[in-house]
Amino acid sequence: MAGAGGLIGQRIGPYVLQGLLGTGGMGAVYRARDMRLGRAVAIKVIDVSVGNGPRFAARFQREARALAQLDHPNILPLWDVGQVGHLLYLVTPVVEGGSLRDLRLRLGGSVPPKQAFGLAIQVADALQHAHERGIIHRDVKPGNLLLHPDGRIMLADFGIARSLHDGAEISATDLAIGTPHYIAPEQALGDQVDGRADVYSLGAVLYELLSGRPPYLAESATRVLVQVLDGPPPPLLQVNSSLSLAVQTVVMHALVSQPDQRYATAGAFAADMRRVLELGLFFAGQSLSGPALPRVTRQLPRSPVASLSQPPAGQMASAPAVPPARPLVGEKMMPAGPAPAPDRPTWKPVPKEPPPAPRSLRLAVVMTILVILFLGGVIATALIINR
Repeated sequence: MAGAGGLIGQRIGPYVLQGLLGTGGMGAVYRARDMRLGRAVAIKVIDVSVGNGPRFAARFQREARALAQLDHPNILPLWDVGQVGHLLYLVTPVVEGGSLRDLRLRLGGSVPPKQAFGLAIQVADALQHAHERGIIHRDVKPGNLLLHPDGRIMLADFGIARSLHDGAEISATDLAIGTPHYIAPEQALGDQVDGRADVYSLGAVLYELLSGRPPYLAESATRVLVQVLDGPPPPLLQVNSSLSLAVQTVVMHALVSQPDQRYATAGAFAADMRRVLELGLFFAGQSLSGPALPRVTRQLPRSPVASLSQPPAGQMASAPAVPPARPLVGEKMMPAGPAPAPDRPTWKPVPKEPPPAPRSLRLAVVMTILVILFLGGVIATALIINR
């Protein structure tokens, strides 16, 4: 918003603007003080006196309605909305920890895989909550993911969110709104989108956290969009070879260009990320443990993680350093001891009865017994006659 800094010190409703926190396509965000309650707030202000004001106002009202439906620990809550003259405002808590973009820069470009997965799981859970209530975010990016001091990630700025039930009143221009480096191909084309577009965007964020760069690099936003439409991006291991095949499989499955081949829900994406996090499969040389796979397969029949049970040709699988899987009902746990060789079974066969003798051997034994009985009879008869 042009001249955003000029509002600092002014009062909007019960709020005094104290400093500029950031600007975006829909307005500016300020740190402010609520004079009624004496607390710090973040207030997003949209000036509808210039440009396409009525459309901005309508989009602002959609944002307020969308946020009012959402109640989740990883979604920034809405505290107040209002309008003073040509200024619309929306009030949320102040989050002091910065954004994921800030975190990545502080850490030198990339985020440790375990930490990155933990943060992305929280975002996926928040998106699943929103999607179940008919709301898609449509601009998931590092700058909209805020770090709470207690360690939580907070999904912010539903300013371009839309209800799944509002499709008829959304123009193609509105549908394409987003940030080029993280936008899903179908959204870039202006097609009707659903929650899978947010899954793609979160996949792009996770790709950047793990590799230190967004999935696509180009000199301009237009060239980035061309690459997004041509997709997919370079394999994650091509950018960061220290990561495991499991990490690449999960991230790249979220970045499939065709929505029907992507994770169907943010919840499914979160489930696979949790599985990798549980097993600690973050770095090259690690692979999934066979006995632990059925749990993933039963929960997620289409999960790409299940395909990792066999390592690539020429690569020896190594067991991850995790506790043994809990046995299924009816199974017995084997006593602790050295791990068996990969080509040996990890179970002991139940003792069985000795196999029956071959038919020819049985026949020979029977004939021998008959001959002995016959000779015994002959000898007995001869003794009787000689008497």
